[in-house]
Amino acid sequence: MTTLLFSDLDERPYLSDIILDMFQRAGPGRDHAVCGEPQRMGMKPKKEDFDASMGVLFAIEDGHPQAAICICPYSDEQVTLWGPVFKEHIRDDLSHQLLDYVKNALARSNYASYRVMIDTRNRQMRDFYLSCGLQKFEDNILFSRRIEKPADVPRFPVDVAKPNEYSRVFDLLNISFPENGHCSPGIEQRVLEGYTHYVIRINNVIEGCAVISRNQQRSWLSLLCMDVSQRSRGYGHDLLNGIINNEYSKGSQEIAFEVLANNKAALKLYESCGFEKQWTATIFTGPL
Repeated sequence: MTTLLFSDLDERPYLSDIILDMFQRAGPGRDHAVCGEPQRMGMKPKKEDFDASMGVLFAIEDGHPQAAICICPYSDEQVTLWGPVFKEHIRDDLSHQLLDYVKNALARSNYASYRVMIDTRNRQMRDFYLSCGLQKFEDNILFSRRIEKPADVPRFPVDVAKPNEYSRVFDLLNISFPENGHCSPGIEQRVLEGYTHYVIRINNVIEGCAVISRNQQRSWLSLLCMDVSQRSRGYGHDLLNGIINNEYSKGSQEIAFEVLANNKAALKLYESCGFEKQWTATIFTGPL
């Protein structure tokens, strides 16, 4: 008789190598499980990804892990699920039971909903989550650009914000991204966490900014914006080129980011700066 139980890496850390292998085999392609930690999307999973998560839960059948889901932080009210991934082939029976286990664990928290990003090539995962009642939110595109040489020199200087300029960065980001939580703990705290805030100075006035984090030799662009009065003037192109050149000088070999597919202006900007689409993932959401 088959014995099925559920556990997590906090309870059984000795299974981390097996669980990690399951996530690593679900890389980009038709069986892609999109990483729930944006700055790590498309990169080979590491144990440090588990450490940065809220937990890794899995199903064990006859003593062997068969399926796993990683819970990743997203906002105060919502989490992102990474997976499920499998030891061998996709199994709907385990998928449903494991998801129920995850949702029961999250029910003891203050989270109201969850989201998952599904590579459009992974039809089986899409069909699974649709069968669970999730609703499509938006399509999300991952872009990247290899940095093999500096970009064109921007018309205006782009450099790292100084501490006395953090309030301006805060205002620009809050106006452009009112629902994003980046500024909540303060720019000073985000700098301590490893984020870099670039600014573009037009006639000695900060009119745009961007947020970058680094993971190995890849830079992740989290946010980019211009003051409302300065949009549609090509300054975003200057800001991006300045970021590319700064990151290149620091040893970065690639810049990547995600952008909603319906943001036509952003798509046009990024493509004009040499960024290329890697894949599209649909964001699905549902209540806990």
